[in-house]
Amino acid sequence: MASLEAKLAEAREASLLLALVEAQLAQGCLGPALESAKEAEALLLELGDKKLAAELLVLVSEATLLDGNAEAALNASLQAVDLFVQSEDGGEADAWRAVMKARLAMGNYEDALRAAEAALVTCLHCHDETGQALALLDLGKAHLSFGQPGKALKASEKALNLFKLQGSDVLAAYALEVVTKALMEQKQFKEALKRGRAELSSNSSSGDKRALPRLRFSLCRIYLAVNKRHEALAEAEQGLAAAEELGSIKLRAEGLQQVSTLNLHLGAVDLASQLAEKALLLFRRLGDMIGEATVLEILAQAMKFRARFEAEAAKEQEALELIQALKKSLENRSAKDFRDILEACYENEHVMTQDVEEVLGPIIAQDPEGIYEFVERNQPEKYRMDEADRPEREAAQFDRRLLYYMFRWGSMGYGPGFRLLKTAHRVGTELHGSCVGMGSLNLMDECPDWEEKAQWHPGILDCTLQVTALRHLDKAVQQTTRVAAE
Repeated sequence: MASLEAKLAEAREASLLLALVEAQLAQGCLGPALESAKEAEALLLELGDKKLAAELLVLVSEATLLDGNAEAALNASLQAVDLFVQSEDGGEADAWRAVMKARLAMGNYEDALRAAEAALVTCLHCHDETGQALALLDLGKAHLSFGQPGKALKASEKALNLFKLQGSDVLAAYALEVVTKALMEQKQFKEALKRGRAELSSNSSSGDKRALPRLRFSLCRIYLAVNKRHEALAEAEQGLAAAEELGSIKLRAEGLQQVSTLNLHLGAVDLASQLAEKALLLFRRLGDMIGEATVLEILAQAMKFRARFEAEAAKEQEALELIQALKKSLENRSAKDFRDILEACYENEHVMTQDVEEVLGPIIAQDPEGIYEFVERNQPEKYRMDEADRPEREAAQFDRRLLYYMFRWGSMGYGPGFRLLKTAHRVGTELHGSCVGMGSLNLMDECPDWEEKAQWHPGILDCTLQVTALRHLDKAVQQTTRVAAE
């Protein structure tokens, strides 16, 4: 009797340890999970409980995989498959999924797919819909890892639908993450954004709040992919707030990492460093070496960015001082100072023409002709142009709207996507002499995604030909304003 009671006590202890390992892994506490697993393994071997031992080996496989030891994870998961088969009590699907993950980590894509198929067959045979959805989700991740976004999308879509039917919003959020990643791999950014927003809206109104951080982090990644950093930061911050409300250390660490990264890209280096330090402590507490390495990289980038920003700030300050010095020399008509400062301005890439015009504009307005002659006479020697190379003194500016009316009168009715000429000038008057047409081109303010990414946009290419028409246009479309030719 005493022996039976002792065995029952050991069995209860083993079950509790197994639950503890599972909870620690769910929280991302890798180190404690491995310690608990060793203790549980010794008890289970003594008891001879094959099913519990197999479940433990699946957890050990997951933990060792997180620890970076894929070979040990594969051995543990294969042992788990054998023990599940011997116990004749089901559960092989979880073991096969563990085999798949380990083989993926080792780069064995084909073997991983076979393991995923074994998991799916087992789940279908046992009518395990949750296991089937989990296997499909892992299959989607596998396809995505090896550059098969189309297959990844199909598998993860099926998993997402199954999770929704089962009412599992948290697992559906993981499936959505794979769905949106697959869509982005296929350059379907608008569809990914639409799906992310729809799922977030649905969850916010009536779903499981535990899924909220994961949904917001997915949406954050989509915004970042389409270069909407401020929107991405807003979603990451809300995801972090939701993770903190739930008390999830793992999600909080991930949220801090995302918010830190975005602040870094937006130039808030000090804030990014502070958040990264907090994330680093949490990842170390969890024993997550991958997360720790990612955060350390953010901190290293922050140091580089800080040095770069400081250098940029010094150059920008120097540019402002040069412009003010140029203004003073122009006011005093100090020829030597003006030449030296203007040469320095030409060589400083942070001295912008618009900034110079803004500062010097009031002075030029007082005596345009006198200032022009002074500037022409005192150009730095290395930048002085020979008379033969000097362009006409003035350029005629054309009204772009009248320009496109002229094209229409000539039976060339350009649509909005091809009316991309923003400014138009002509230097000179003789077509076969020194007459030159010039223009600035830009895409529309609102345009489809593909236009932003087109290396050679058809509208821009056509506009380069439109510029040549400036040499032939009548002065009727010329504006009265005349500007100095550069």
